[in-house]
Amino acid sequence: MRPEVRAWGVLRKAESGDALALAQLEERTFRDTFAATNTAEDLALHCGAHYGEAIQRREIADPKLEIRVCENEGALIGFVQLRWGQPPDCVNAERPTEIQRLYVSKAWHGQGVAHDLMAAAIAIAEKRGADAVWLGVWEHNPRDRVL
Repeated sequence: MRPEVRAWGVLRKAESGDALALAQLEERTFRDTFAATNTAEDLALHCGAHYGEAIQRREIADPKLEIRVCENEGALIGFVQLRWGQPPDCVNAERPTEIQRLYVSKAWHGQGVAHDLMAAAIAIAEKRGADAVWLGVWEHNPRDRVL
C-alpha cells in the first residue's frame, strides 16, 4: 500500500523511523482514553510495558503485525495495528486478522481518521486472504462500547 493522501493528511505504512513518534502517540491516546478509569500507577505500568521506542520498532518489524499511520504536517495523528495469529475461541476462522489497536489523537476525533484507518485495515486483511476480521476491545473503553 503506497501512501494515500486524505483530507486530513497522509495514510501510510509505518517505518522504523516512526517508532518514537508512534510510541508517544500510543501512550498519549491511551492515557487520554483511560486515565479517568485507572490509577496513575496502573497507567504507568501499562505504558511502560507496551509503549516505547524500542517496543514500537520491534512491532513495526514484526511480520505478524502490520501498522498504518496517519500523518498531518509531519506529525502522527492516528494509527491502526493489525495482527495475524491464533485468535480467541470465539473467533471461528481459518485465516483471521485482528485489528489489535486503532488509536486517533483526541484533536482529530470526528475528522474521518478512524474511518479511513478501519477501511485500510479491512482492505489489508482482505488482500492477505483473511476469512474474518475481529476487533480487540477492552471492555472498559467508553468509545468502543457503541460498536
